[in-house]
Amino acid sequence: MNAAGHPALHAIAESDVDEVRMAAFATELASHLLGDDSELSPLGRVVVRVARRELVDARALCDGRPLLAVEAAVRATVALWPYLRTLEPPPPQPPEESPREEAAEEDASSGGATAGNEGAGDDGSDTDAEDDLRKAASAAVDGALKADQTMRQVERLLPGIGWSMAPGVLEDQLLDGLEAMAQLAQRLPDLVRIADLLGRMESSARRAGAEFGGSEEVAGVNFGGSIADALPAELGLLGDDDVEDLFYQRLVEHRLLSLELVGAGLDGSSAADTKGPVILAIDTSGSMVGTPEMLAKAFVLAIARRVVSQGRTAHLLLFGGPGETSEIRISRGSAAAKGIVEFLGRAFGAGTDFDTPLLRAVALLGERHLEKADVVVVTDGLGYANPDVVAAVDGVKRDGVKFHAVVLGAMSVDGVRPFADHVWSIDADALESAGDLLVRL
Repeated sequence: MNAAGHPALHAIAESDVDEVRMAAFATELASHLLGDDSELSPLGRVVVRVARRELVDARALCDGRPLLAVEAAVRATVALWPYLRTLEPPPPQPPEESPREEAAEEDASSGGATAGNEGAGDDGSDTDAEDDLRKAASAAVDGALKADQTMRQVERLLPGIGWSMAPGVLEDQLLDGLEAMAQLAQRLPDLVRIADLLGRMESSARRAGAEFGGSEEVAGVNFGGSIADALPAELGLLGDDDVEDLFYQRLVEHRLLSLELVGAGLDGSSAADTKGPVILAIDTSGSMVGTPEMLAKAFVLAIARRVVSQGRTAHLLLFGGPGETSEIRISRGSAAAKGIVEFLGRAFGAGTDFDTPLLRAVALLGERHLEKADVVVVTDGLGYANPDVVAAVDGVKRDGVKFHAVVLGAMSVDGVRPFADHVWSIDADALESAGDLLVRL
């Protein structure tokens, strides 16, 4: 566990050395919030003893949750560091103390400090210090709560991609990318909106046709409305009159935790067996900011959940202006979560150039693992492809490859018609087209 690399620390650092000191202190504080004081430095030991009472709530929230502990510790560090930055590390203290000595120190840091305010603390400095400690502790609690809210939303978005839903697995992955976690925390309202759009798209897909795949193998856990696939924990709600209505509510809303089943169906075949990977080219231009970005992320996530749970690959190709591309490959397994989280945290705001992603898609179709892929271009339609690029796309279509264009919002589709076999218009108020395309893919 390490707080180094957190953008909140980088934002207030006055030098590289200062940032390293902050990260070390935040890491020690995170360990304290998790109940481990074995590696506290002299400065860390003094601070946590003085603020032991104020940090009680933060420790309770972070119990067994390392990611929450790091977020809480970083928030507290940001609040405290202006006062700690100029302090020299205190001299080393004896490694071990008797319980009586430790209790005496705690009394000195709590009740003793209060007593001092009645006499020597006439200038109010002790009171100010206590206020600062309370503010830092409050910031720690806020950080832990916001991290928990973010984790819950991310967990809500990830079922169905064929990996363990244990929160610890996801937290461990996000600890390796604190910048992505911080970006997601800032975009928490967006995650809620994406989850809402995702649910509506998948509901539309259920109405559009039968689910692809079969029932041969369990790929993971998903939200659904089938009693046959519901987990025993959900069915157990029916045995208690006090929560029986909750089961029926989840059933109607298709929010029952259910098994995600893939492979051969009852007839021994699976529609997914005839389908290959999917290459998703996503427009990240400035004109996509707002509702189009939320629609794009929900749509891509809906495809990834469907494709990856069937053992197929989703290759994300994020494009902007000329030459601006980045790629994320999502396959079945725990690594899928990292790719999805990286994509959800991306901010849009580049230019628009269809030539670069189309040529890259053509090149990717030459790879052995992507040679049978369908290509889906997700955009707001504000752009055009060079005729030479359209000709290159037409060349690979002879091998049976299909190019789909998804135009978000009520925008013109003229820019995508030259290279797209099928054009789909998706609006936040009418997601039927999204369901039709999800079924087809």
